[in-house]
Amino acid sequence: MRLLTLLTSFSLLLSPAVIAQDTQPTKSEKSAYGELSGQVRIYNIFDPAYIDTANKRYNIDASALGGHLKYTTPTLYNIGLHTALYHVRELQNNELNPNETIVGAGRFLSDDLSPKSISTENQIFYKNKRVKLTVGQQIFDSPMTKQIVTYLPSVFLGTSLTTKYGTKSSFTLSHLNAMAPGSRSPVEFGLIGEGTNTAGATQNFLDNSPNPNASTTRGKFDSIESIALGKSVPNTKGLAVLGIDHQINKKNSFRFWNYYADDIMNMLYVETEHKFRKATVGWKLNLQYLRQDQIGDKIGSLYKATGITTNFDAQSSYLYGAKLSFNKAAWKGFIAYNHSGDARLFNPWGGDPAFTSSFFSRNSYRADVDAYKLSLNYAVTKTSALVMYHSDYGTSSTPGAFLTIPGNTTFTEGSQRAIESGLLLSYRPTKAWHLFTGFIYKTSEYKYNNDKIEIFDVDMVLTYTF
Repeated sequence: MRLLTLLTSFSLLLSPAVIAQDTQPTKSEKSAYGELSGQVRIYNIFDPAYIDTANKRYNIDASALGGHLKYTTPTLYNIGLHTALYHVRELQNNELNPNETIVGAGRFLSDDLSPKSISTENQIFYKNKRVKLTVGQQIFDSPMTKQIVTYLPSVFLGTSLTTKYGTKSSFTLSHLNAMAPGSRSPVEFGLIGEGTNTAGATQNFLDNSPNPNASTTRGKFDSIESIALGKSVPNTKGLAVLGIDHQINKKNSFRFWNYYADDIMNMLYVETEHKFRKATVGWKLNLQYLRQDQIGDKIGSLYKATGITTNFDAQSSYLYGAKLSFNKAAWKGFIAYNHSGDARLFNPWGGDPAFTSSFFSRNSYRADVDAYKLSLNYAVTKTSALVMYHSDYGTSSTPGAFLTIPGNTTFTEGSQRAIESGLLLSYRPTKAWHLFTGFIYKTSEYKYNNDKIEIFDVDMVLTYTF
């Protein structure tokens, strides 16, 4: 009955959009009036989803309805404007009792779960067949900034130039001054980051943050350094990015991306890909390397003076990995491995290229980790597939705390193996509709009052895109 109610509400909300689809202008008319696109999405967590310790079980509650509209003007002399509007609201009442229930904050744009709309991606661009120049607010697609999106993506403020050459090659040069964290940022801080300040948000981005040094809230722009390190750090000159994606031939390609965060760190990411076939099986081998080097002296000296040492363990840190993928008939999948050195890595701007990361886990960026992941997809029909995966991250040497549990702020060494497993169903009856549902089980390497922490998530995402 609860699922039927959700689907009925979704259908009622969509009815104007469906009518609009039937009366969309032709392609030539679109060019005259601009282009309008959008998405409507339901997220729902079902019983018996929980976060569990030996002494306490918390229910998980997060029922949300939202989406976005994007509009791009027609171009004049290849120059145009682009804007977007995002909206999220409760689909039904969610329990706000922190002693009994933990709300999936990564669904919403406000702490009290009230309806909220955000206008963003306001930009001017120049575009032809080979070049695109974007000035203003933009989603920045790169290895260290691309992320999973629930409703609102993280948006960057700056200037980006991308040139295409060949059939699948491009060169990108950008300078980013500020970032507005997306709707999933609280999850990246409190669940994925687990208080380690590794690959995920280093600020909690909640409207009622108890930390006066915390950065901005979801959807609001703040400087690159404040997003990373809080408001008390000195001003820097933003984030300069150089990216090369190059297709060498049909079988080989590579990515080279460098991020220079003034007075904070330099991040270098390199990935190679080699495709080959054996009998009837298509294979693909990917190798990756990520290195971070702390630079400058203002922020480093400030952190030493205040005793805050939660971001850098050493002057340099690194991660490398390999992923072997296959594709045969109805089956496809991969096996992946990542290794990190004896110092943690952190990326507060949301990107997560590590091969072994999963929906709730980015443990590969912690220190002294050997991580493994096995993933299998089986196409049941032309429109549906089963998604199965298991990740094992062992135990890192990075202290942390599972901050999602109320009052759990004591940092400890990891004391148990961290794993994450999932069994999910993907159903796409048309290009516009997509249903994604199933369950995920995860354990944290950090305990709470010497108790093991387990997460069981039973989730559904229903999306209509137009």
